[in-house]
Amino acid sequence: MGWVNFQLLQWVSFRLSNTYEKGYHVTEACVLTKSNHPVSIYSKVHSSQEKGFTSVNTVTFEAMERAQALLGKATFVMDRGYDDNKMFLKLDSLKQDYIIRLTAKRKLFFHNKWVAATELRNRRKGKISTPVFYKG
Repeated sequence: MGWVNFQLLQWVSFRLSNTYEKGYHVTEACVLTKSNHPVSIYSKVHSSQEKGFTSVNTVTFEAMERAQALLGKATFVMDRGYDDNKMFLKLDSLKQDYIIRLTAKRKLFFHNKWVAATELRNRRKGKISTPVFYKG
């Protein structure tokens, strides 16, 4: 992790409290050892105010590529903030497995019709094993 320039503070969303404060984005990627200890493989504090900054997605993709370089094949586990076709496409291009918690607005094509992910969740209660296709 490099030096942080405190002049590059930006407004950062705290989604749980629905507020904004000055701060930085932090991207962290960890793996679990066989004894279930988390180990960081990628850590970056960044700001959209930095020279040469492109996007938070670019930083996330760097973390994914680092994991692939270190581990080869892995299973990525990510929260709702990563329910984005760009993430699915990137992980597919890296030939990685993934589990991403879906947002309420995500629709899935199931039995030849579009169904809200929350509706399918409520109907199924438990494990779902089904092929998933998406358009980027």
